[in-house]
Amino acid sequence: MGERPKIINGIDDIRIMAKNKKTNRDILVIFFMIILKNILPKECKLSLCFALPTPDYGIMGSKLHWQMRTGTGQVPNRFDTDLLKPNFWIELVLPYATDEIYIMDPVVLIGEKEMVKKYKRSEPVLNLYPTWSFKTTVNQVFKYVVSIDSVTGLLQDVSARYVPNLCYAYFDNSVWSPYLQSKNYCAFIFFRKVIDTINRNNKVLPTERDKTFQHNVMHKIAMNNYTLPKTLADVKRSNNFIIPSLLKSTEAIQDRASPVGTFHYGQQMKLKEHIYWRKDVQQLKSRQHWAILGRSVKSDVKPLKQKKYIPMKNRKRPKLEMYEIKELYSFEQTINTPKYPSHYRDQDGKFSKITDPRYYKNKFNHIEIYSEDIKPDGFKLISLNEPTDIKGSIHRFNRVQRKNSKDIIYYLDVVSGFDFKQKKGSAVPVVESILVNENDYEKIQVFLEKRQELTSLQLWDTLIRKAQLKETLNIRYGHISQKPYDE
Repeated sequence: MGERPKIINGIDDIRIMAKNKKTNRDILVIFFMIILKNILPKECKLSLCFALPTPDYGIMGSKLHWQMRTGTGQVPNRFDTDLLKPNFWIELVLPYATDEIYIMDPVVLIGEKEMVKKYKRSEPVLNLYPTWSFKTTVNQVFKYVVSIDSVTGLLQDVSARYVPNLCYAYFDNSVWSPYLQSKNYCAFIFFRKVIDTINRNNKVLPTERDKTFQHNVMHKIAMNNYTLPKTLADVKRSNNFIIPSLLKSTEAIQDRASPVGTFHYGQQMKLKEHIYWRKDVQQLKSRQHWAILGRSVKSDVKPLKQKKYIPMKNRKRPKLEMYEIKELYSFEQTINTPKYPSHYRDQDGKFSKITDPRYYKNKFNHIEIYSEDIKPDGFKLISLNEPTDIKGSIHRFNRVQRKNSKDIIYYLDVVSGFDFKQKKGSAVPVVESILVNENDYEKIQVFLEKRQELTSLQLWDTLIRKAQLKETLNIRYGHISQKPYDE
């Protein structure tokens, strides 16, 4: 595996190390890079590339045990024979040809044509990524490649140039795309955040223009450097492609999506399906779910899918009566939920202002407001999380004002969400506020202040009474000393 050089006699030891290659591969690459940096003009851009040796979680554990037991893929313990492809290499961009890039590996790739090779800057490099073979490359798989500038020390993500099938890292996903929650996409987002965090500590920060240019180049390479799946197992493992038969019950392909290719499978390859990008998959939700998210289904659309399910209340019914159908819609079939109306048309055809919150009462005796944007004008929300019992205070106020019906305060419970953990298999409405008229809101604030003042006075009265009682006890019985206990 090599060893680190012992530099005792200065430059002579370095020459011996370079001549005999008595060191590990990363030192050799850096040594070669130092030589290039001192030979080439300062205008040349020189970068060190590092392929992060992250674990491949796609390999089954049973196969790893089999490899260890049989010794499959084992290599001789000699210098650099454990690597079929390099972990370190060098990128060089010349000042008079900025659209070209030279890739150099002086250690692992021993072919004369492979040591130094010229590519277009927007062209993928295919010879550095190990071809997938379980017996030979199971110990060397990478998905992330970092480029480190030799002058500024800035890091850049250049994975798309060297790793194929990274289209998913550059998808233009919509806000409601289910792929935003996938592990591979989230891992790449985290990887880029780590690079940005490291670069912030650098003295020289990358400009937005450079970052945009680099992202566009990697995006162009990634979206052209892929292979279509050939078997059903390849489709299931693919991070880039999907076929309609593998979609979940709450997913659908967008109408405007175009197939990337055609896939044949089954006996004698008789089954045929179109292959789509995973970015074209859209998440479907029910009317109630979209309402919780602040959106309403358009009146002129039809559901894209219908899902059969068994509600908790139907579990004890006969089998044929257990199931219910839930209609599912996409984001494009919804709009922002409009505000509740603040006026109504009376019998004479005139518009009148709504002043009673009970006008909005549904069949469950409450109103559903998942966002304050849809709250009707002329009404306010009062939180029930206050230490004061709001509902109890309103009831006491109404008892006093029973004779004068105009001063009675009306309110309506507001459902702002559902709790799915409180009762297994059920959605329990969450009521955290009430809806009242603006005028009644002012009344409530007044008598709440008075009630708080009364509560404070009661506490002071209790404190004074206790102090007076203690003083009386001291005057009457304070002179009596406690006698010791006689055995």
